[in-house]
Amino acid sequence: MPLRCEPAHREAYVRLVKAPVEYPPILSAYDAVAHWSGSRGQNCIAAPRESYFTDLHAAAPTDEVCDVAFPLA
Repeated sequence: MPLRCEPAHREAYVRLVKAPVEYPPILSAYDAVAHWSGSRGQNCIAAPRESYFTDLHAAAPTDEVCDVAFPLA
């Protein structure tokens, strides 16, 4: 499993259920987090990311499976 060390930071994120996690619907989650953080004057300091915390293939369409997160300054 790859690991990445980053300096401490805050994150803006949205939690998604399985249904919209496919491309292109997942792009709306990126847009929502970018809009929310930008409207509050928060700057993204690294690449946004998707964090999956369950077995995506075994999950039901309404199960929470992923966070789309933006690291903030």
